[in-house]
Amino acid sequence: MSTCLGAAIVFLFPEDSETGLRDVGPGIMGFSLALAGSVMIMVSAISIGPECLNGVPLLSVLFLQRAASFGLGWLMYSALSAAFPEPEEVLVDASTILPFMSENGGVLRRASSWTVGSDLESSEQQRAWRVASLLFLSLLFHNFPEGLAVAASAMESDRLGLAVTTGIMIHNIPEGIAIAVPSLAARPDKPWLAFALASASGLAEPMGALVTLSVLKGAEHSSSVFNMENALALVAGTMVAVAVNELLPEGTRQSSQSDSPWTFHLGLVSGFIIMVITEMWLQ
Repeated sequence: MSTCLGAAIVFLFPEDSETGLRDVGPGIMGFSLALAGSVMIMVSAISIGPECLNGVPLLSVLFLQRAASFGLGWLMYSALSAAFPEPEEVLVDASTILPFMSENGGVLRRASSWTVGSDLESSEQQRAWRVASLLFLSLLFHNFPEGLAVAASAMESDRLGLAVTTGIMIHNIPEGIAIAVPSLAARPDKPWLAFALASASGLAEPMGALVTLSVLKGAEHSSSVFNMENALALVAGTMVAVAVNELLPEGTRQSSQSDSPWTFHLGLVSGFIIMVITEMWLQ
């Protein structure tokens, strides 16, 4: 639900009365991407990291398992990134565009793959769609173990479950913003698509909770913690990779093209503050 609240920001952008398009400036893009990158790194550093390594001796078998899971998460990002080519690659590869004649004789262009954004006209739109797609898949994967954490904490105690749920709810709002804004920038005539894409990323959370309640209930506590901590380490690797390789560089580029280059730093600070508040709540 909180992801939907963040995604709803797309309906606040003014709509052009003539074209029906909603304009997303580079300053807003820079802020949104910096916010998402900051939240992802902070979640991994101050929340997931300590949870995964708590009581684990350095260079022990468990430590190496966590490190391997983190590295596997980074490799999974690399595979996702390879599946979404850079805009320059899409524009140069003429084989992805198939011309056909319309009824009035004009030549139209048909994209062979809508998912990589080759149906979009400008490289800026394609770049924004690539970021939105990578974020969607990464956060979809990230939200599943969050659902595990919510259900497991609720099974432990009602108070702990409420605290964990509230903390996750707080940082899910900027995650919704982070997917919806670049999606709208890529397809300014489809705000509902941006909203739906961002909202759908949160569906993995209740799925994770359902798995916990149906499968892990009754299992030994040590076994469920072992599985969850390795899964969280893998998620942390994916999130840090997306933030470092995609969100922060693109956020810097977008902000540098705007009249307010400070928006990138504002996004970084905002993400930091959000996660500090979240962690203080969870204590």
